[in-house]
Amino acid sequence: VWSLGPSNDFQVIELRSLCASINLHRQDAITWNGLTHKMRQRDIWDSIRTSGMQPDWYNMVWCRFSVRRFAFTTWLIIQEKLLTKDRMRDFRMQVDSICVMCGTHNETHPHLFTLCSYVKGIFNAWPFAISSVWADFQLGRPCSAQNIKNIEKEMSFLFISAVFYNIWRERNRRIHQGSPRLTNMQLLGSIKREVREKLASCTYFKDCISKDRTLVTLLY
Repeated sequence: VWSLGPSNDFQVIELRSLCASINLHRQDAITWNGLTHKMRQRDIWDSIRTSGMQPDWYNMVWCRFSVRRFAFTTWLIIQEKLLTKDRMRDFRMQVDSICVMCGTHNETHPHLFTLCSYVKGIFNAWPFAISSVWADFQLGRPCSAQNIKNIEKEMSFLFISAVFYNIWRERNRRIHQGSPRLTNMQLLGSIKREVREKLASCTYFKDCISKDRTLVTLLY
């Protein structure tokens, strides 16, 4: 404790000398659990979470070309966490259980995203066969085409996630907003445009196109 006053000139000089010796430009560092290297958010998260095995669908949802809003919606869908009509009825909500996309079957996750005739029409327009078996999506293997290349599989994963996102959005517009209904071919055009826009920004995809120009034809 420093007591400064008119007669404490010596202490003032010593305090000034001490302050002058302190380097004020050193870089601050964050330590965590005794670690002194440069910390990242991931390091802290990994130290407090319980790690486990990656689910089978991980690479499909978080693929190389993943778009955040598409991937997040797909993540919820694969785990059947969206508030589809069957879940709404489980919560004792009074709703018409019929699917608003096809108008013929009860709405569930497996129906809305794989079995519905509306979504089947969209998936059938993709160059590579996409399974209509819900379990295949949950196992992360929705592409049933034989000898499909890795780049083509990654493109298919992006397409599927874009379809899921847009199907859910169109379903909600019909139920909650009464918006004009898009045909599945109209929605397909919008989906393919979003897929093209994403791939156009990827350096990896541009490199793949330079080696195989036929990849571009898959997007139209």
